[in-house]
Amino acid sequence: MKAMHQNSTLQYKFNISDELYRKVVARTNISLSNLGHEECFVCGTFRIHCKSTGREQNNISEDCDLCLSSEKHRDGYRKAREEYKLDSVKKDGLYVSADLQKVIMLPRCEMFKEIIFMPRLIAFNETFVPLETSKEIPYAFIWHEATSGRSKDDIISTFYNFLVAVGDVERVTIWLDNCAAQNEN
Repeated sequence: MKAMHQNSTLQYKFNISDELYRKVVARTNISLSNLGHEECFVCGTFRIHCKSTGREQNNISEDCDLCLSSEKHRDGYRKAREEYKLDSVKKDGLYVSADLQKVIMLPRCEMFKEIIFMPRLIAFNETFVPLETSKEIPYAFIWHEATSGRSKDDIISTFYNFLVAVGDVERVTIWLDNCAAQNEN
């Protein structure tokens, strides 16, 4: 929240207190939270390994296969992050980040028990958001379980429709939201 306030103050040249900014954001019903369950298997396994051996995560053992494979994995995601930053300033094509959002259960209302136990519709949302410097607009493909599911064909169809929507762009780079070392796109 503090970073958003600072960014807004700089970008829009207004000067309001942090407290007032927080109240305005609260009134807009925007929820901010730390992401959870975003750790990949290799990173999670190494974190548990370090905790069980009492080892610091930046202090790997040269004779431990798990430590060495984790170091190779970290080198991969560091390199991918560098490439992502480089792509965010390129102007020779379209650079986007794609993400299948968390499944949405409709109607969405957690406070009434009657609604919690009623049949609900499952909705999906695949978004393609341009990287920082792009002037392109974000694209969201939203569907529900009555029209389609979440199989590989369903997901691929969102990528196809995205590419059709952007038209004659000569070069399109799509970054995926899985562990950066696993980005093979």
